Amino acid sequence: MVRKKSDITDQPTADASSKKTPPENSRKKKKTVVPPRDTADFHIVGMGGSAGGLKLNQSMMDARDFAESIINTVREPLLVLDRDLRVVSANSSFYKKFRVTPEETASKRIYDLGNKQWDIPKLRELLETIIPENSSFEDFEVKHDFPGIGTKKMLLNARKVAGRAEEKTLILLAMEEVG
Repeated sequence: MVRKKSDITDQPTADASSKKTPPENSRKKKKTVVPPRDTADFHIVGMGGSAGGLKLNQSMMDARDFAESIINTVREPLLVLDRDLRVVSANSSFYKKFRVTPEETASKRIYDLGNKQWDIPKLRELLETIIPENSSFEDFEVKHDFPGIGTKKMLLNARKVAGRAEEKTLILLAMEEVG
């Protein structure tokens, strides 16, 4: 749940049955939560969790934002694939270079992107055989005719980024156009 820090206040409440206002020290304190008005200056309010858990969640979100910032800063087209070779993320350079949208790309297997333009036998071999056995490949040259954008000669680099659990393993696939 998201609430603005300043929206949670301690406000004294008067006894409704009494016409007199009770002395300050006999007033009951009641927590009042005011719904947020906009998204600025918000923090996460836990539901029965610990402050340590909230800090961990915030650290995880910060780490993800940091990684996404790096991916989006890279000038070369870059894909992040899961262990099933489905697109987890792509940078703006990829979308621009290959004239695709995030909706056309997200969660699709790399071989199904576009009109199956990435279903290149040697790339398939590298991603399905070499990456699981090793952890990377570099400077794999691909010359391919991409529908709508023409023939491109590229060097591909891929690196496996292992998570703590096998299902969290990701593959970074970078493309550099040459010649």
